[in-house]
Amino acid sequence: MRTATKAAEWAKGKKGATGWRRKCLVFVRTAWDLPAQDGSAQLEWNSIPAIDRHSDKRPPIGAPCFWHGPSDEGHVAIVIEYRGDVPYIASNDIVKPDRIDLVPLSRITEKWSHAKWLGWSTVLQGRDLPLEAGHAKMAGIAKVAGNASAPGFRQDGKVFASKMHLGQLDSDSVWNLQLALIRHGLSIGAPKPTGNYLDGTRGAVEKFQHAQGWTGADANGIAGPQTVKHLGLTWIAN
Repeated sequence: MRTATKAAEWAKGKKGATGWRRKCLVFVRTAWDLPAQDGSAQLEWNSIPAIDRHSDKRPPIGAPCFWHGPSDEGHVAIVIEYRGDVPYIASNDIVKPDRIDLVPLSRITEKWSHAKWLGWSTVLQGRDLPLEAGHAKMAGIAKVAGNASAPGFRQDGKVFASKMHLGQLDSDSVWNLQLALIRHGLSIGAPKPTGNYLDGTRGAVEKFQHAQGWTGADANGIAGPQTVKHLGLTWIAN
């Protein structure tokens, strides 16, 4: 994986390159030196945990930026620089089909009326990106809930499978789960973690699961490995 600066430099250096028609996700993955198999930008965005999505329009250099539309496949581009206070991106198909051009971030929705801004991500292809502070004020995007060393987390942010059941009391694993939920803006039925897996916690977990697009048994309010992972905690199967 490249650094954010190197990823942006690579993308910027492709200005005018052709052969990229409908390959926006391939282009951004390649900029980061990640496996470049084809895919849908919209599906990539859907796979990104909520904590790694950011809706402001001040993304850091190297950040992948996502739009819903202009087709069902969506669109993604990479931030390559700031000109004054304006973020510029490298994007395919935006000025001329098939070609990479460097344009302001706002150009996508101006060019494609059916495109809707989704946001930018600190994750790509399931990998954390080493984005740096810059024009984007990174204090607001620090992955607090996913940082096991952040104040309040216990046992290094670990969550033990044996503690993830309704009625569990006085558990550090439940404490970590609750703290992560609270930091996602979800109510557990108490103002602070209690360590008790009761109905309030179950309801918060269910809301979080639904927010990931999960249904059925995957959204039953009981935290399993995927829920814990998407909250940024460490799952311990025991």
